[in-house]
Amino acid sequence: MNAQEESWKIPEDGLYECIEFKKYWEDKNSFPFLVRYKSEIAGFVIIDKKGSNPEIDFNMAQFFVLRKFKNKGIGRYVAQECFKRFPGVWEVMVIPGNEGAYRFWRATIKDYINNNFIEYTRDVAHFNNSRKNIFKFDSRAVS
Repeated sequence: MNAQEESWKIPEDGLYECIEFKKYWEDKNSFPFLVRYKSEIAGFVIIDKKGSNPEIDFNMAQFFVLRKFKNKGIGRYVAQECFKRFPGVWEVMVIPGNEGAYRFWRATIKDYINNNFIEYTRDVAHFNNSRKNIFKFDSRAVS
């Protein structure tokens, strides 16, 4: 297990703690949303303005869909609605090795922007210089 995998390990009591989400509701440059399907909470999305460089308008900071709602098109729909609601230059960062997330984002972005995106890997300063696979595109380019 590498250091990155170790940091995602769930403790024996099952109470997984990761980052403090409260900051996203207090920061004027963050946009948190609960995802609902019918009347049930299905996940959450947090958009912020912390890209890997200053030209980025929006970053998909957190994106989570409960397993129960996966593979139903909900995630793709929600992601693409976010791209529409926040027009500009986007980055979506994926942890290297997270193949499921990588495939999801590549297909979702490719479908939304008609293959008009770039993809690269870089160390991101505000993530402790950790390496990320990044998809970059301009959501205003959708016709």
